[in-house]
Order: sequence, then structure tokens, then C-alpha cells
Amino acid sequence: MTARHHHAWLHVALLALAAGLASGSAQALTIENLKGQGLEDIYGTYAPRGDCTREPRISMDDSGFTFRVAGRDVHSGNIEFAVSYGGPDYQGISRWFFPFPVSDDDFGRVLMTVNPDEKRGTLAFESNLGPGQSMSPLQAALVRGSPYAKCGGGATATAGTTALHANAASPAGPRRIYFDKDAVKPTPAQTNAIRRATANDLKGPVHPDQPLYSGY
Repeated sequence: MTARHHHAWLHVALLALAAGLASGSAQALTIENLKGQGLEDIYGTYAPRGDCTREPRISMDDSGFTFRVAGRDVHSGNIEFAVSYGGPDYQGISRWFFPFPVSDDDFGRVLMTVNPDEKRGTLAFESNLGPGQSMSPLQAALVRGSPYAKCGGGATATAGTTALHANAASPAGPRRIYFDKDAVKPTPAQTNAIRRATANDLKGPVHPDQPLYSGY
């Protein structure tokens, strides 16, 4: 693959991935609790700096998630477990959830990441807002209190693999994809997922003077 073709392929791949995420087509599993999902290693209670005298607190067990904010406990109902959020070849320990889904086509206003950046025993919330959307007071409090650590245990970093491999034939030439001006654009959370999925390509661009990625 020539340098020019590599640049064109990556540009198309990023835009295609962004379009898929923005339309809610990222593979997700709708679950009512965590039992039988092989997630026992993330169970426990998380709080700011791992201090469980503080709030917000997030508890995880077979029954799902319990959020304690302002002295009130709220238990999760349906959960979207974003099993493919890290990319098709992801081998790390991070796990992504949308704990407040609205519908099959709307994963909700908040993305919850367990073990973000491969740091075991940590948890982070970030907004997943689209145009004209807003968070509930509970959701806003969880985002404001982020990041969190598991109570009684230190966070550790684990080497993970995040890669997007190109196995397709080289394209005939540069291609451009244009989104309609009113189309849904990726949220900050989805943009971060794109960066994770293409980490290896973004580390070593063929032409350092030509940017391979730009935010939307």
C-alpha cells in the first residue's frame, strides 16, 4: 500500500466508523443485570479516590449497578453492554456500558467505562449528549464526580491491545465522504472510541506533516 493510499484508507475508515457509532450501530448487548456475563472481576463499590465515605458511589454485583447520589440509591434497569466499543480486535480490560438507555436506537446520555485506559479498579463517566439533549441530575452528578476508584483497592495499569487492522485491498485512489450538515455527529465519547480503535495507525502516520485525524 502506497503512502497516499494508506492515508486515503485511514481517512475513509475513520469516517465510516464515526458514521456507524453516530447512528447507534455499534454492537451492544441489552441486559437486565450482570449475572452470567463474566464480569465478576469488576464487581465492587467505586467512589471518588476510592473513599466510600464520599458520593457519588457506584456498586456492581450480579444484580447490576446501584448509584448512590445525595443519600439516595438508584438501581439500574436495562443496561447496554457495548461489547464492541473498543474495536473488533480489542484485547484489553476496559468495559463500556450505557447504564441509562432510552431506546434500542438511543443508548442514553452517559457512557460508563470500567478500567479506562487499562487501569484496573477504576471507573469513569462521560457525557454522550447529542444536539439539544441534556442529562438528568443523577447523570450529571455521576459525570461531575468522575473519575472513581474501587474502595479498598489500588488502581493498577494493565497492558492491553487496541488495534484496527487493515486487511482490505488498497483503494484505487483518495476518496472523500461528506456528511449532511444536519446529520448526527459523533459525541466526545464516540470520538474517544474512534481514537482507541485506530490507536496503532494514529501513532505512526506515514506523513507526519499531514494530519490523519481531525475531530468532528
